[in-house]
Amino acid sequence: MVGNMNTFFVVSRLSVLSALCLLTASLHAQEPQEQLDQALRVVDMVPDVSIVRSLPIDSQSVLMAAVMDASRPRYERQRALSFLSMFPDARSRSFVEGLLQDQNIDDPTLPRLALYTLAYTWGRQPDEALLAAVANALHSPDEAMQQEAARALRWVASPLAVQALESLVASERTSAVLRAIAERSLQRHVGVETTADPVLSP
Repeated sequence: MVGNMNTFFVVSRLSVLSALCLLTASLHAQEPQEQLDQALRVVDMVPDVSIVRSLPIDSQSVLMAAVMDASRPRYERQRALSFLSMFPDARSRSFVEGLLQDQNIDDPTLPRLALYTLAYTWGRQPDEALLAAVANALHSPDEAMQQEAARALRWVASPLAVQALESLVASERTSAVLRAIAERSLQRHVGVETTADPVLSP
């Protein structure tokens, strides 16, 4: 039985590696714009950061346009937003923060993902604006935004993040789902969980 399980995991890992190799080869063979569009369409695989950054086009502008393109499937728009973590500069941050504050966005999942992207990309050295954004989300009347804030806090390297998560876990007013998310984020801060995010990992 153990031998069969080991064989299964080896085969599964080889399948993932093969798929990544095929994706990389496909990206190299296409025109730059189509390369990026192809990467947005692929499910559960993140292209090599160096490939995306080296494309001879303004990839940031293309990604930002994709996020705001209501004709695209939600998945592609979310992927485009998460890919902005590959460009951790002031331009990307301004876009992400603007999306977080956009009250007229047609897809309510995008501001929530913007919060997560903000924390994941810039949370290792958080400034007051980032901490305030997450704190505001924690007190949002929208439970889904609160949950996203709890997820985002796992990437915020600050004692304030730990305090906020501990408060969520201890509070009787915290919903069961929100408490479970907070507990998992808290585990990362204490070293129990070290796995990188599967979508946003650069």
